Amino acid sequence: MNCWNLILLTISSIIIPYMKSIPTKSIRFNETNWRDRREQATPILSKILDHLRNKATWKQQQIFLSRCRDRGFAPKGLRVSIPKKIMTKDQESKLKRKCEIELIQKTIKLLHAKQQKADERIATLKLSLKNKFNMPRNWIENTMQWLTKKAEKKGDEKKNILKRKFQQLNEEKMKFDKELNDFMAQQRTQNSNLNKKVVYNNSSKQLTEKQMNLLALGLNFAIAPKKFPLIEYIAATEKLCQAIEQGGDDESVERAQQIRNTT
Repeated sequence: MNCWNLILLTISSIIIPYMKSIPTKSIRFNETNWRDRREQATPILSKILDHLRNKATWKQQQIFLSRCRDRGFAPKGLRVSIPKKIMTKDQESKLKRKCEIELIQKTIKLLHAKQQKADERIATLKLSLKNKFNMPRNWIENTMQWLTKKAEKKGDEKKNILKRKFQQLNEEKMKFDKELNDFMAQQRTQNSNLNKKVVYNNSSKQLTEKQMNLLALGLNFAIAPKKFPLIEYIAATEKLCQAIEQGGDDESVERAQQIRNTT
């Protein structure tokens, strides 16, 4: 009897500690498995972070280009060159601005398409975290929030850079507009001086400046009527045609008919 008690006591001393160790080993196994899955998912998270950073950068570039478009100027990378001396400076400026605005519009659309493509890739990677690595939904959402905040820092850095760039471009635009306006005013002054006729006052009457300017317009100058005298014009034309037809020959009749057709 004492022998059997001794045997049972020995078996109990071996089995009981082993049984107590089983839950601990299971917990340690779960912890190791979770840590391994997170390490395996790290490349996926890195790709998601890259896409989020690109999205934040593209968004700031899109805002920057929209502001440039609304202000009427283009960054250096989107400027176009117009061949010189084929049109006036004013025409050249208008054509240049039109081409640059169209180029900015296309670039904004391209950035928008890139953001949509990044969203699709991020959705695919999130699905991979769930299906391939069996990550819980709450963990994925919390991780995405953390990655988004991290990517926004990159967007803020880009925003500050583009803000300074916009201010510089705005100053250049104001300077260019002033130079263009000064040039156009100078051209108008020169053309006015070239086209202005000299008035010689041979009379003894002193003419005012307004009278001199009016006479400088020439003898053919007349004030445009508020309403075109259509009836008088048709009557005068018909009178002219009848006078031509009094010649009696075919050539005179044909010429009169051509005048009627052109009026």
